[in-house]
Amino acid sequence: MRAGRLDRRITIERYTESVNAYGEREQTWASAGKLWAALDLRQIKVKENEVGAQLLPMSEIVWRVRHSQFTQDITEKDRISWRGRSYDILGIHMMGRGEDVMITTKLRDTNG
Repeated sequence: MRAGRLDRRITIERYTESVNAYGEREQTWASAGKLWAALDLRQIKVKENEVGAQLLPMSEIVWRVRHSQFTQDITEKDRISWRGRSYDILGIHMMGRGEDVMITTKLRDTNG
């Protein structure tokens, strides 16, 4: 992939657990690192997701990043943050000869 297409700065966030001042466990998302990424507009899909008794639209968004030691450690338990929005990772796929990584995500529900 040409470097000029990597025009979005995304943050990979990892779910962590810590202890607060009261000795209680807190579960939060912490930044694991930042990457330059390309938003693959050809790969955006809109599906219907059944929630309760109704069908709601769900958009899948695909990000492409360069392969590195850091990207090898990204899993579906992580998420992507970009422009104040969070995206759950649905799948991670190596492209070509291991030069690029394709990360399929969905916009995280902010209501719950």
